[in-house]
Amino acid sequence: MTDQRKIFIGGLPHEADQETIREDFGRYGEIEDVYLPRDRETGKPKGFGFVTYRDHRDASEAATAMGGRDYRGRSITCNIARPREENKSAPEGRGG
Repeated sequence: MTDQRKIFIGGLPHEADQETIREDFGRYGEIEDVYLPRDRETGKPKGFGFVTYRDHRDASEAATAMGGRDYRGRSITCNIARPREENKSAPEGRGG
């Protein structure tokens, strides 16, 4: 079962940090965690992140309200995050 409290945000501007995300996305509800991955070699932001809300309804509202909008000069995607297992490209058992 997926955690419906976590949203994925893609296309973030590189200057967006955890504090900025908390301020801007916090208007939709109480945030438990903000995760903004960085490149291991350069330390620069990867341009996407995850926000976990305390309540799944807040996550849903944020994803709907912010998806496809201009966010600090960039068009972002925003949706309920899916676990990595759901993103596998080939189903198990396939072969020839």
